[in-house]
Amino acid sequence: MNEVEQIVDELAAAIRNDGVLVLRANDIEKTLTRVLLRGEAAEEIERATTFPYSGLTGRAIERRTPMVVNDAHLDPRAIIYSDPVHPEAIALVPLLREGEVVGCLNVYRDGEGQQFEEGDLDQVRPFADRLAAVL
Repeated sequence: MNEVEQIVDELAAAIRNDGVLVLRANDIEKTLTRVLLRGEAAEEIERATTFPYSGLTGRAIERRTPMVVNDAHLDPRAIIYSDPVHPEAIALVPLLREGEVVGCLNVYRDGEGQQFEEGDLDQVRPFADRLAAVL
């Protein structure tokens, strides 16, 4: 097991989630490469390995600011990969090392309504910091 897998396993044990996506950023090309995907995901995400900075993840990275998006499936900034649409919430935490973006950690919870609270970011952040150090 590599360090990224170990950190995600610890996150999954500590924080309720229905999926975790770890992406490595190329801030020059504005692209994201999938490093690890846990949980059920749309076939397009499972198939693709590289994504442009876009949607909610792109917004979090461009702003270098964590975001909680409840009812992400209804957010006009979201890129929807599932058909039919899958109700979910996402906590997105850009992975920063020495002020530079090195990736993004997305934690998913299924369902409509408020699945995450802003305080949940405080629980996710230590795992994001550890992931930033090893990417």
